[in-house]
Amino acid sequence: MNLKEKLKNLTVGEKLKKSHLMLIGVVLVMCIVALIGLTMLNFRINFFYNESYRNTELQLEIRKDIQMIGKNVLWAITSTDESEREAKIAVVEEYAVYVADNADELSENFSDTAKVSELDAAISKLRETRAKIIELLKSGDDAGAFELFNGAYTENTEEVQNILIAIGETSSEEAKSAYGFTMGMAIGVVVMVAFL
Repeated sequence: MNLKEKLKNLTVGEKLKKSHLMLIGVVLVMCIVALIGLTMLNFRINFFYNESYRNTELQLEIRKDIQMIGKNVLWAITSTDESEREAKIAVVEEYAVYVADNADELSENFSDTAKVSELDAAISKLRETRAKIIELLKSGDDAGAFELFNGAYTENTEEVQNILIAIGETSSEEAKSAYGFTMGMAIGVVVMVAFL
């Protein structure tokens, strides 16, 4: 006996009952599909915002802060006013804290541990060179500070910047991938719900 014959033998009340049960089943399946899809979308959006996007933002902040440090070191070297020199050194130390904090957060978030180790080592070298420059400035050896700035400090800065650029490129690719995956998943959930 096929389905058409089975439905023909049912009363109107039984037909309504079966159709309501089928409708409830379809709505329940649709709700489950939507809930699973929304949960997966939430996970991917969190990954995008808290990791790949944040890593891109952090590496840009570190690069900006390093530039501010360099600019203020040069101002301190060329300043003849002792109070202005001290103010610029204070700004350098303030931005150095920003670099350290953002580098720590980037180290926790970024997935490539080899790149993180490379960045940590480069920032450590930069920090040591910057400390020597500050010591020279405080002792009044502007020529020595300028020489160290133009030599080792500039090389250290370029090394850190190049690592950060590589991290930024990787983070941007991860962000694009996460965005593409999220958009595809959103369209898939909409299509699945529409066909149910």
